[in-house]
Amino acid sequence: MKIKPKTLISISTCESPYFLSHLMDSIERYDPGVSYDLVIVDNGSINSEKLKLLEKLSKNWNIEQKENTGRAQGGYNYAWQHHKGYEYYFFLHDDSSIIQPNWLKTAIDRINDNSLESVLPKELSKLPVGKVGFQTYEWQNTEKYLRTGYRALMYYCEALAKVVGFDMPKYHQHINDDRILYRGELLEKNNGIWNLENARKMEEENPKLFNEIYDFFDARGMCNTIPFANNNYPIKYHPFEIVVELLSDTIPMRHGYRSHHITGNGNCQEELGWSRFWGNEYIVHYGDHVVFKRLAHLLKANENEVRKRFKDKTFLKICDNIIKKEVYK
Repeated sequence: MKIKPKTLISISTCESPYFLSHLMDSIERYDPGVSYDLVIVDNGSINSEKLKLLEKLSKNWNIEQKENTGRAQGGYNYAWQHHKGYEYYFFLHDDSSIIQPNWLKTAIDRINDNSLESVLPKELSKLPVGKVGFQTYEWQNTEKYLRTGYRALMYYCEALAKVVGFDMPKYHQHINDDRILYRGELLEKNNGIWNLENARKMEEENPKLFNEIYDFFDARGMCNTIPFANNNYPIKYHPFEIVVELLSDTIPMRHGYRSHHITGNGNCQEELGWSRFWGNEYIVHYGDHVVFKRLAHLLKANENEVRKRFKDKTFLKICDNIIKKEVYK
């Protein structure tokens, strides 16, 4: 009888065949250091080149397709719902690339590591780690963070928290969800990952609450409506994005865990500047503004032109090598 590995790797993808192909090449090239199962969750791709790639990949990998209802967290949550029982779940976007071996082992080792106890607030230091990311920000006081220019958002998040039955924790740490490891037991306690699909259902059940926050963002020109690829699923994106990220960030604290990160003490790259590829030492995320801003600087090119060239797999390989050269120093 085959013994189930401890870890499920789930890749959330939609269109962009060049990114997914490049990512899968890198997964095959760099040993993760532990045994794993892998599922590619396609969120409603209709691009013919992408569909051909999925058919090719299906000969060696598990491909599952779902309707496109939002950002990558929806694909993550789908993978967890349909693949229960793993000790760890590693989620990543398709516009990623592995550049070092033992990348998954590094994340699993870190989730069992308490090395940050000395720099954490006392009430956090003894909590077990439930979630690990490759790009992380410093711990923040949740109320102070939300009240800095987002007074209406504080009310909105607190109200949403009451709807789903929890109090907003005092602290949270933002971990970018593009490359993230969760303990399976934490996902069980939280009943999955917060995502846009959850928020859309809440909008339908609490229209007055959502209209208030839409008014807040509309007044600031921050409420663009975005339809998703192949269905009638328009959303006012920015409010959803901020609230879903905050509710996801607070998942560990709500259940007696804390977050952790792979390198450093949790530095904000906006404060550090574009002086290196912060947070991309093991897995590059080409959707990360650190990456294309830093590449544009090194290549002496316009960052939008750099992003356009990501459709070329040869260029992605060149970029991998540029990033490896810097982070291996």
